[in-house]
Amino acid sequence: MRTIDLFISRVCIARCIIAAMWTRRRFIFKVFVLTISLLICLAIFLSKFVFPVPKLSDTEISRYQERNLTPNVDSKGTPILLWWSSIYSNIVDDVKTFGTVQCRVTNNRTLRNNPDSKVFIFYGSHFEPYDLPLPRHKNHLWALIHEESPKNVYILNHENTITLFNFTSTFQRHSNYPITTQWLKCPDWLWETTFMVSLEEKNRLRNIEGLAPILYVHSDCHTPSDRDSFVAMLQKYIKIDSYGVCLNNKKLPESLRFRGSMVAMESDEFLKFVGRYKFSIAIENAVCEDYITEKLWRPLRVGSVPIVFGSPSVRDFLPNNHSAILVQDFRSVAELAQYVEYLDTHDEKYAMYLRFKKRKIKNNFLQDILRKRDWQASKDCKTFRTKHNSFIYGFEEFVCKEMHEFERYMNQTGPRFEKKIASLLHYNCPEPKRFDKLGRYTVRDREWLREWTDARYEAVVMWNLYSNNRTVQPDVFVQMVKSEKEKYARNIHKLKI
Repeated sequence: MRTIDLFISRVCIARCIIAAMWTRRRFIFKVFVLTISLLICLAIFLSKFVFPVPKLSDTEISRYQERNLTPNVDSKGTPILLWWSSIYSNIVDDVKTFGTVQCRVTNNRTLRNNPDSKVFIFYGSHFEPYDLPLPRHKNHLWALIHEESPKNVYILNHENTITLFNFTSTFQRHSNYPITTQWLKCPDWLWETTFMVSLEEKNRLRNIEGLAPILYVHSDCHTPSDRDSFVAMLQKYIKIDSYGVCLNNKKLPESLRFRGSMVAMESDEFLKFVGRYKFSIAIENAVCEDYITEKLWRPLRVGSVPIVFGSPSVRDFLPNNHSAILVQDFRSVAELAQYVEYLDTHDEKYAMYLRFKKRKIKNNFLQDILRKRDWQASKDCKTFRTKHNSFIYGFEEFVCKEMHEFERYMNQTGPRFEKKIASLLHYNCPEPKRFDKLGRYTVRDREWLREWTDARYEAVVMWNLYSNNRTVQPDVFVQMVKSEKEKYARNIHKLKI
């Protein structure tokens, strides 16, 4: 009996030990799972907000990248559109059908000498003047697409460069496939009221919470448009809340701060933040015909009256003639400040600038552009439906059809068919200037001109290489540009003597 009791007691002790060990193991397992989960959450947070993965560019273009497509091995005979300086960050190789024609779109450079390669497409921001697909055969067409600031690639401002291309897609209305309204992702934005703040609330924020009448948010300082100098002059006459790195005098909320990505500035939170202000500075970083970005469209979307400087012809694209304040309409920065103060204290006059939000867009030119464009950049558009969700794909279709038309004429007998050649009208960016003491953009400045003029020598060297079917290494190209610049200086010196 005693033996049985001893056995039972030992079994009970063993079960208790096993149960304790199991409970402890479960506890350890739970701790392990919890730790792994926390580490994963931390990694996601760091990747999204603290150390975001860099994108192709800071523009919307990076959002239009196509999915990774399986290369077409059975596409012999299909004309190839070869992205030489590609806008895509992934491998692209696909046969696309555009109505009754087909083209193989790829960024596989090994196909350069393929007899089916007909068009070479260059993305402006990645254009390298020393790395061209040479020799260029008589049936090769070159196409350029560039939506970003001209200050990123000054060489395109010069005739030796722009005339290399047969087709262009730029912010200029005179380009073959203009994308002036690229930053107006959705025409519905012009009458959207989601992020608007009532005039009563804006006045309360001005009077009770001390908000300035004008908002300025820029972290790209020292730009060719000299906007920081203008804003600094304007600040002497009227209060401006500056949240960016440039002329900073206020801190952005933590969640909206710039960390190498524009994502925060595209969020609903930021749009509501901008909507609280009566006026927003909308000065581009470069002064070019038709160069218009989100700096204009964002305040129009949220109901903050934009104070605009950039394209001399920006009025052509406004919803109506009373929807923005144009710097060029004033004789001095002091006169501009006086007018803004007047609107700030006269609600009925201020409200006139927001009438277009009630679907009162009287600009037929703008409506015609939006009606004709075959792309949009937002799935939220309800009023307008287009063929493409990106102007990149629209340009590929345009170039493909133009190439087929060119091939058709080349194969016919009769009058000689002239290739289309781009001109400076396709990329109209004059030399940069500075604002004078009154706030007029008229001063020629050697510092601002340096990059613009240096690009002229680059264009000359590039043309010489192109004419001789040569490509060189980057360091050799730099040295050739330096020599060209010195030669020009010597010639000028001789003329003076």
